[in-house]
Amino acid sequence: MSVPQTVNEYPSTEHCIGGVTAFDDAPGWIYTLDNPYLHGVYAPTVNEIEADNLEVEGELPPDLVGAYFRNGPNPVFAPNNRYHPFDGDGMVHGVYFRDAKVSYRNRYVQTAAKVQELADGRSVSPGVMGPFDYSVSPFGIKDTSNTDVLWHAGDLMTLWYNAGHPCRLDSHNLSTKGYFDLPGRQQRRMSAHAKVDWQTGELLFFDYGDEPPF
Repeated sequence: MSVPQTVNEYPSTEHCIGGVTAFDDAPGWIYTLDNPYLHGVYAPTVNEIEADNLEVEGELPPDLVGAYFRNGPNPVFAPNNRYHPFDGDGMVHGVYFRDAKVSYRNRYVQTAAKVQELADGRSVSPGVMGPFDYSVSPFGIKDTSNTDVLWHAGDLMTLWYNAGHPCRLDSHNLSTKGYFDLPGRQQRRMSAHAKVDWQTGELLFFDYGDEPPF
């Protein structure tokens, strides 16, 4: 892929991260935008892969069984306005350890906004830099579920910075199972950095609303 190399074409990106690098798995539209959060180590990947029995340098304890999960922004389509990392579609990466072997997989979080945009083939919802559109969400911007990931009640849960609607994911294949709702309660949104009490299993969080009931 041909990428302009002059500083004048990417002044902000050059200043922040030292320039633009081409990646085979990045969407081509990122090279039309001078935004450091779309290049270098921040460049999105749109590929979902599975890799088993990965090469290990050194040795893993044979009794190590578990997984490491990471959530972050990977926008599928070019933004309608200025891009911010909170706008990128959530993607969860999982590294799994068992029998002294390692496997990896990654999957997009299938939020309602992402499903709609895949159907339309373009960005629909505005980002946190605005302008806001309250016809697409209560906050007027896209809930990407891209900020945090935690384990609760037998599932992974992905969260978004602006008190978004948490999604439930299968921890084994990272497929999206749907939105998480508190039993017996009306639909609630949740702050990005909820905490689990490992002694009681309780989920502790805060949220807020613009209209009653708050």
